[in-house]
Amino acid sequence: MAHAHHFLSRLDRVKRETVDFALSLYRDAELVKWILGTIDLPDSAERVAIALLDMPQAPHIIVARNGHFVTCLGEGMSTGPHPIITRPRLDGCLKEVASFRAQRALRRDVIRPGGEDLDLFRLAFKRGDDLSLEEFDAIACWAPLMASDLYVCSLEMLVQALRQRDLILDAPKLEREPKFLREYWSSLWAVSHLMVLAASADPAALGRVVDYFDEQAQTPTFLAYQLGITGIVARNAWFTARVGAKLLPHYRREYESPRSRAGMFDAVLGLDAIRVTDESSAVEVARLFDQRPAVKTPESIASAEYGSLVVSISDEQAERVVLTHGKRLCMELTRDLPRDHALAFERAEDVPDAYAIAAAARHPAHFRMDPEAELFTLSLARLLVRREAREFFLPETFRDCARPDFATQARALLAQQRIHDADKPKLVVAATRVGRNEACTCGSGKKYKRCCGA
Repeated sequence: MAHAHHFLSRLDRVKRETVDFALSLYRDAELVKWILGTIDLPDSAERVAIALLDMPQAPHIIVARNGHFVTCLGEGMSTGPHPIITRPRLDGCLKEVASFRAQRALRRDVIRPGGEDLDLFRLAFKRGDDLSLEEFDAIACWAPLMASDLYVCSLEMLVQALRQRDLILDAPKLEREPKFLREYWSSLWAVSHLMVLAASADPAALGRVVDYFDEQAQTPTFLAYQLGITGIVARNAWFTARVGAKLLPHYRREYESPRSRAGMFDAVLGLDAIRVTDESSAVEVARLFDQRPAVKTPESIASAEYGSLVVSISDEQAERVVLTHGKRLCMELTRDLPRDHALAFERAEDVPDAYAIAAAARHPAHFRMDPEAELFTLSLARLLVRREAREFFLPETFRDCARPDFATQARALLAQQRIHDADKPKLVVAATRVGRNEACTCGSGKKYKRCCGA
């Protein structure tokens, strides 16, 4: 209390226009403690000087390590041995805190009364393709705390989705079970949501995930391509672009020696995502796409053809293809709304581009359905890699008025999968007993006792 009184009594050392700013910091204890927590203070430092202006000989406030305000120093007064937080650094902290508080307020709006933050993450697992922009924003503010864990969780959901899909394909009667179909559909999109959240939080934190795929000799998005959904495949490319050039060797290896058509497509989209978002890798990838395969196999020839195709697609062409398709999707989703409804668009040109892109990003068709679907997928991936993750989601006002029937979409996807089943991954079933400390046969990378043997 004595410190606070001394600080207030020394405010006359600074000019009037600076007093209000100093008092705003004084009244916001949470903010000051957060700022002090972002800097590495020497163990010997008991106090910190915070500059109030960006200028030589700036006025400062002196605060203790615990956030208590000590005194105020006028222009030209020495800060002594205290570490200094400059005004530009302070402004950066203020911007981050403002963003966090806005997300926290949004989170409170999304969580139901009496709910918890854990309920937010459940939305990513349960919503399917219906996760809204507001819900994504609320979840994303927690993502930086668990980036790599989110990606590992996406792999677990991927294994679950593939199992559910194979069960339905082997027993078509399960398609008539709404609960099972909903679990399958939710698992599919949970894979995508978790991957996007992981990469949007902190791509650098995914380093150990990249190391794991070094050992597996495959790309971190390969298995997700087996799900087949156009929107998810394009988001995989966004994930690759976010993680960046460190993934280049993985995709190059798969491109030069593709093991399947899905692997080839995965490699081409991954390489193109790196090419258009990382200038230092652009020449290397362009040269790779220009090369003819050293060993000619049907897969390597197709790989080279797709490489040439993706390079030929301009950014303008990609945007035109996606917007045309996305606006058509929005028109279909809203066609049953009353004519006087704000979202009842009369013409495709009336659909906002933001809605069109978000609708395209959740497109549920199988990307290997036909050449036109593959061209659309290539274009969508090209467009999304230059966008922010939140642009993949429709706002609640639109989502709530235009919900497609998930069961119809899931059954259509399964029907398309039956046609394009040549590349279906076979989950390994152990013929002999698996040791509890051995790698799980499902391919998750976990020990058997912590995965299927749990």
